[in-house]
Amino acid sequence: MLERLVGLHVALLVQPENPARAAGGETIAHARRLRGLGMRIALDHNDPGPWLESLLPVADAAVFRMGFCVPEEVSLFACAIARRQPDVAVWVWDVGTHDDFELARSAGCSAFAGGFVTRRDDWKGNSLSPHGARLASLLDRLHRGVETQEIAQILKHDLALAYRLLRYVNAAGWGLNHHITSVEQAVVLLGREPLQRWVSMMLLGSARGVPGAGAVLEVALTRARFLELLGALRGERDPAAQLFVLGLFSLLDVALKVPIEDAIRPLKLSAAMRDAILDRRGPMAPYLELALALEQGDAQRVTSFADVLGVEPGELTRLQFEALDWVQVAEA
Repeated sequence: MLERLVGLHVALLVQPENPARAAGGETIAHARRLRGLGMRIALDHNDPGPWLESLLPVADAAVFRMGFCVPEEVSLFACAIARRQPDVAVWVWDVGTHDDFELARSAGCSAFAGGFVTRRDDWKGNSLSPHGARLASLLDRLHRGVETQEIAQILKHDLALAYRLLRYVNAAGWGLNHHITSVEQAVVLLGREPLQRWVSMMLLGSARGVPGAGAVLEVALTRARFLELLGALRGERDPAAQLFVLGLFSLLDVALKVPIEDAIRPLKLSAAMRDAILDRRGPMAPYLELALALEQGDAQRVTSFADVLGVEPGELTRLQFEALDWVQVAEA
């Protein structure tokens, strides 16, 4: 069965039966063969010992779980791996805070996962950047239905944004047989709702210089697309588009590093969307709660909110994969 995953850019996480004993010859040979076919082999968290050392020569990475240890031990683990097998990377899981992330990164670790990506800190006193404020103002005008010409003029006053819009339109596969060369043409071609979505994505990604911003954007886009697909599954049309925006803006404060109230204030969101984002209440809240429960792996809450929405839990994994596929295409 594992050979069917070859070529899909997956990593096989190998766990020991007995960390105090070296892996058997059959296990080592199997790992070497799969790696030769292109699958990455990662060794789950274990102290350096017979099992870990026996598999390091056929591994691509060793995983350190911060949730199992004092965070500072990551440096000792990384050094131990480097001494035994310098070409094996160290991946870190259960990274809870930005300080933990910096600690692991300074230790030479190369991949990270954990709640630090969407962790909220005290951002009081921070405000939207000038670029972010312009995007928020543009979104407000789009929501109010101002004329296309006025929208085009606003875009043309931001050369970088106008360039990105033209690049997006000409690369997005609209079936065009000629290049779009003016902002006015691009605005008309996209239409108001797709343009709102694009500007929303630009707003969320406007802090790309901040460490981890790309990861936050990926999580937000995945959440947004998942909620949109969930709304469509339930037969909702206009609300499905609103659910995309809900998922996207539920992480706007994390992306921009400003308090959530300040982040969404210029956007003039609907009351239902504001209630869901700020207080987790109202008709849109169960959608957001379900997405959060899935991300956190909370099976009990997943089942609870799936029941509230009348959705089969088995459908949710399919929607997650579809959302992830969509994000890969969108980012490209």
